[in-house]
Amino acid sequence: KVWMLNVWASWCVACREEHPLLVEFARRKLVPVYGLNYKDQRADGIGWLGQFGDPYDLSLYDIDGRVGIDFGVYGVPETFIMDKQGVVRMKHIGPLTPEVIESKIVPLVRQLIAAGAPLDHVNNLHWTALIEAIVLGQGGQRHVATVRSLVEAGANTQLADGQGATPLTLARSRGYQPMVQILLQAGAR
Repeated sequence: KVWMLNVWASWCVACREEHPLLVEFARRKLVPVYGLNYKDQRADGIGWLGQFGDPYDLSLYDIDGRVGIDFGVYGVPETFIMDKQGVVRMKHIGPLTPEVIESKIVPLVRQLIAAGAPLDHVNNLHWTALIEAIVLGQGGQRHVATVRSLVEAGANTQLADGQGATPLTLARSRGYQPMVQILLQAGAR
């Protein structure tokens, strides 16, 4: 799977700057987002995520920085995009910005997904990435872009959730008209 690794710490001022953007990116469900809590006290890190939001599918704890050394981490924050073979395809040093996310990360993730990342994996809720983008995405512009990217990359628009609701049914029931149009244009029923 294509995935993101974000190296962070509760004591990091720049991490706090980028954190709302990271939370928003994670809500888009374009790729899994993993954290590496770097040279931090675990209780401080857990408290920080509780206070500011937890964007991570999983956040690992690296008290002495050894895992960070394996990735070539110089400091925090740093963000990596990994391809489905685990190869680093992008490393961003410093806090993420809207420009970096939209002009570098999202296009790269789309390219890697189009290159063969599994789009139709079904999670424990019986949701695909497309269903997650609709259900958890709140219908905003970035979430519409995520739905468009998944559909363009070949996501199956007919796969239903555990209750039999298709992506089109879910988008319609939430009133997400731009998503409905994308799905209809892709032949969803």
